[in-house]
Amino acid sequence: MEHTAKRFLERFGIVYTQFIKDQLLHKIHNKKSILHKKATNRISLLDVELELKDRSLMVRVAYDKTRKNIASVLTMDM
Repeated sequence: MEHTAKRFLERFGIVYTQFIKDQLLHKIHNKKSILHKKATNRISLLDVELELKDRSLMVRVAYDKTRKNIASVLTMDM
C-alpha cells in the first residue's frame, strides 16, 4: 500500500485512504472495471472510475491477481 499511496499523491495529488482502496477493489472484483492490458501473467492494467466527494476520476490501476491487491496506480496516458 505504501507504493500505491506515494503514486496517488505524486500523480493525482490525492491521499490514498482505505476508503479509496476498498472502492477500487470492490469495482475490480465486481467486474466494474475495463481491462486495458495484461502486463504479465500476474499483473493486469485496469481502468477504474474513482468516485470522490467532489468529482469522479478515471485511473489506471495495476492489479495483482495473485495477491488480490492493487500494485500501483497510473494516469490514463501511461
